[in-house]
Parts: sequence; structure tokens; C-alpha cells
Amino acid sequence: MHAIGAQPASGGRVMMREAGVTRTGERYRVQRQQGSRHIRASFDSLEQANAYSLAVSAAWAIGELPPAAQEFKKRFVRKMTVKVDPAVPTRLDDLVEYAIVTHQQNKHLDPEGVPTKMRGQWRKQGHHFGNPDIRDLRRADVHRFVDHLYAARLSRSTANEYIRLVRMACAQAIEFGLTGGNVAQGVSGRHQDNPLRPRARVQPRPLTPTEVKTLAAQFDPWLRLSVFLMYVACLRLSEVFGLELRDWDPVTQTLRIRRQGGSGKNEGKRDPYAPDEADGRLKTKSSRRTLPLAPVLAEAIDRHIDTFHGSRPTSPEKEEAWLRRRLISTPDIPRPRNTVIVDRWDDALRQTGLDLDTLGFPVNRHFLRKAGSTVIGVGDIRGKLWSGYLGHSTPAEFGGSLTTVQHYFDLPDEELIVVAHRWEEVLRETVGDLVITDEWWSSPHATIQEAATILRVHDSHILWLVRQGHLLLAPEDEVDSWRHRAGVNRSRTRVMISGPSVYAEVDRRARLANTLSEKDAARELGIATWYVKKLRERGLLHADQQESGVWCYERAAVEKVAQTLAEERDHADSYASLAEAASLVGLPQHGFVRIYGDTVSSRTLLVTGRYEYLRADLERTARRKVEPS
Repeated sequence: MHAIGAQPASGGRVMMREAGVTRTGERYRVQRQQGSRHIRASFDSLEQANAYSLAVSAAWAIGELPPAAQEFKKRFVRKMTVKVDPAVPTRLDDLVEYAIVTHQQNKHLDPEGVPTKMRGQWRKQGHHFGNPDIRDLRRADVHRFVDHLYAARLSRSTANEYIRLVRMACAQAIEFGLTGGNVAQGVSGRHQDNPLRPRARVQPRPLTPTEVKTLAAQFDPWLRLSVFLMYVACLRLSEVFGLELRDWDPVTQTLRIRRQGGSGKNEGKRDPYAPDEADGRLKTKSSRRTLPLAPVLAEAIDRHIDTFHGSRPTSPEKEEAWLRRRLISTPDIPRPRNTVIVDRWDDALRQTGLDLDTLGFPVNRHFLRKAGSTVIGVGDIRGKLWSGYLGHSTPAEFGGSLTTVQHYFDLPDEELIVVAHRWEEVLRETVGDLVITDEWWSSPHATIQEAATILRVHDSHILWLVRQGHLLLAPEDEVDSWRHRAGVNRSRTRVMISGPSVYAEVDRRARLANTLSEKDAARELGIATWYVKKLRERGLLHADQQESGVWCYERAAVEKVAQTLAEERDHADSYASLAEAASLVGLPQHGFVRIYGDTVSSRTLLVTGRYEYLRADLERTARRKVEPS
């Protein structure tokens, strides 16, 4: 007799398949032959099939007839049943609950977060199984569950969340010794052709510093720095949770990246490139780097350390232990899992209006790193600096040989200070600092009209600022009372502007003195920078060019143009474009201009220079229009 295969069994041991034992779907078949004798039998488990194969081999060895399969099952299979501790749950629903509790403890999860979501999901769809004994659950049952989820029009990612609960329950059953394998392992949801909520694809855009600062304010104070590190320092989430206090140098304002953390697969994995580090092997060799940080982020790190870790001890013993602390940690959670962020992520996005339903594209943790890399990628920053700051192994630059670029363009870490200067410029210009004060965070939400009054702009300008990400929409669950005050019926349409974002915009405008940059002027006017250049060339905006080539615009001239644009927007409903005017009188555009161009009252738009015609005159003209000869 020779074992011909292997199958995982309870307790983590490997069970070998005896001669003639093969797996067919959810069952195990025994096929043996000796001369003209053929034996075929099917069993529910590998243990039963192996036992019958051994019984057949033993009977043939002594020259006797092997036992019949039914007789063997009746006499021996019942005796092979494992005795289960009465305290151990065997029903699927009980094992799912046990797995959720275990998952919550292992991942440092908030009981009101992911665990509550998991229980709600199982209450919604778990009844499909009928709460069977886990030992009676078959892989075919799991596949029928997948078909049920598809028929319910759930997306593939949502279906995988339900299947994961079954997989967790089966893993718990293996740990208890109830089953020898996980029947849900490798099963995934189907691509949904008819989703419940079809969405049009929206081109993602980078998040603004104001949006990121508002997002960070949704987390506990000890977690806010991790959001800024993913965005400004462009760190991976695992790199953020691998940082220790000794990695931060407050004198040179540099941060060393030398390990990963936050998950079980990272902790305890030794890095061959750094034998002194006991855990947290980095993703690539180039991920080990030293980053000079913008002073704004450096101030946030110093403030975080003073608040949550205190001053650096003077005694050598305490100092060594203090330096080994994780930067993102608390006394209760010295080595937190990254789920402390993941668990709160979706709620934070909904509270700030950055969820999928509002933006039209998903924002995950790694999206912050990509958004930050977009900021530093704008401007005169070489690709090698870009890839070095992000810790990429191969820079995409020049279109030449990547290996050659990697070899001949090695840069010292000191040159990365260019990126820090770029971030300092962006953060000072947009949000000023990364301090989340109670005054800023408790600012009341405002209607569109109130926000326009506070910022002294037109109502349509507010909507433009929202589309650009400079202003945020207020959370849906906080705007009911303000909707009532604004006289708007309760509906799914958001009509309130986030108070903190209005406060941040007021603060940004107050920091700007009498001159504005070209981008700021475009933001004040609600137009593209290309039109700002055209207005400057036409003499409508006064600007001086500095030695660096940057144009500085006079605020008084910008405000004057903004007032003119506001008046145009106020009377926009009273005027029609050339195409609409020609359509009203039933003429082509060139014919309308030739015949009625001088008789119908019109105006010229300040920015585009296009003509618009008074609707009242057009309606009178259309009524008494005479066809030209």
C-alpha cells in the first residue's frame, strides 16, 4: 500500500490518500481492482475512504473477500465519528458569530464598525443555508450560495464579503477539529451583469489638501497623522504602521522608512537587506529610504509625539524602549493593525462627501499615496526624484533604458529636499497647516447662498468650488435641520456646504495679502487659468512678473472682474447664446447676425468674448419675423 496524495486535515496535519482513493467533487471515491474483482465505493470524507481502502487491502492480503461498502459504513463509519465537546458550536450561524468575535479581537476592531457590518450582512443573506451543521456543509452548497447572491444582483466585491464569512466559519470549524477542509476556500463571487446601482464611469481626480485634512479629522486624534503621512509623505499604509519614534529626526526633519507593519504577514518577517531589523521586510529594496519632509508635516509629527508619547526620557534604559515605540500607537495598542484605519475608512469617506456615490470613483487608502504623488509630479521635479520619494524600484523617465536610468541617475537622499519644498509650497498655499482645531472642525454648515455671502462670491461660483474640491458637501446625516431652515424639502440631493471647508477657504483668502498667484486668481474668479492669462493680456487684470517667472495679480483688479462676472451670472437667464437665438427665429447663425445682429439687444461676455442676445427682444422678433426676400 502506498499513499499517493495529500489532503489537509484537522489540527494542521496532512492526511495522505491511500491507494485507489480519488476526489470527485465533494466526495471521495475508492476504486480497487484485483484480477477480475472490481470494487467501487463513494464516501463523504477522506478519512472514511482511506479506512475502506485499507480494509480492502487487508482482506486481499489474507485471501478473504473485502467487506461491502454499505456494510463497512454501517459497522465502522459510525465509530469513526469524532466526539465533539458539547461546548463547541457546530451550527453555521454560531460559527460565523464566533469567527466575527475572533476577527474583532485579532484585528483591534471597533465593535460598532466592521463586526456590526458583518453581522448585518449575515442576517440579510445567511438564511439561505438554513443554519446547517458545519459537518454537513458541502462545496456545492457554497456554489449555490454564490448563484443566490448573483440572482440578488449583488456586485462581485459585495458577494465576496458574504462568502468570506462562510470561509471564516469553516476555518473556525477546522480549528475546533470539526472538519478536515475548508469547503469555501477558493470560491469567489461572479461578475454582475445587472447590478442594483449601475454607475457611469467617472474619471478620478486628485484630492485637494483641504479634502484630506477634513478626512483626517474624522479619525481618532492618534490616527490623524497616518492620513497625512500617506498623502504628504506618499507612504504605503504598511510603511506608516511600521514607523518607530527612532525613525524621526526632528533636527534634520527627515523620516527613515526601514520596515513594514500593521498586518500579520509583515510582522516577524526578516529583511535580508537589513539583518539588524527583526521584522517588517519592505516591499522592495528601493523602499528603504530617508525622506526630508515639509516643515508643515514636520510640525504635525512633533505635535503628535508630544501629545501621545511625551518627552524623550533621559535614562538609557527608558530611552531605548521609548525609541522602539511605534509612531502610530497607544499604550493600549502598542502595535496596532492597519484595520484601525480600514475599519473606519468608509464612514469617514461618507462623512466628508468623498464616498463612491458622491465622487463617482472609489477612494481607498492607496489612493492617498497616488494623489500625493500627483502633487509632487506637477512642476520641475525629475522622475528619479519622484520614484525615489515614493520608494519605487524602477523610475519611468526619459523613455530610455530603465536599467540605465536606474544605474546612472543615483541620487543622494539630500536631493529629495526639492520634493519637501514643493509640498511646503502647496500646503502653505492651500490649508496653511495640518492642525485640526475645534474652532475649525465645529464650524456650522451653510447653504449655498450663505457660503456665497461669507466668501463674497456668486452662488454659481460656490458650485464651481465644490466641483474642484475646494469646498466640500456637508454629510447627509447632518443637514436635515439646515435643509429645513433653507426651505428645502428632504431629499437625496445635497444642498449644504461643509462648514469646515468654508472656514478653510476663508482662512486661505485671509492669508493672501494684496497679490494672488495665477492659480489663486482663477480660483477666485471660478475660471480656468488659461482665461486668466487672456484677461491679463487684454489689460483687464493687472499683474507683475517676479524674477522666478511667476505672475502676481492685484487683488483689487481680480475683485473688480469677479464682480462683473457675478453680474453676468445674475442675468444669465435673461440672455441666450447665438446658437439658441438663431434657433428661436429659425435662421442659421450667420443669417441671424446679418439680419438681426444690430436690432436685437446683446452683450459681450467678459471672459470668452462671445455674444449673447436678450430673450425678450428675441421673442418679439420671432413673433413678427418676416422671411427675407
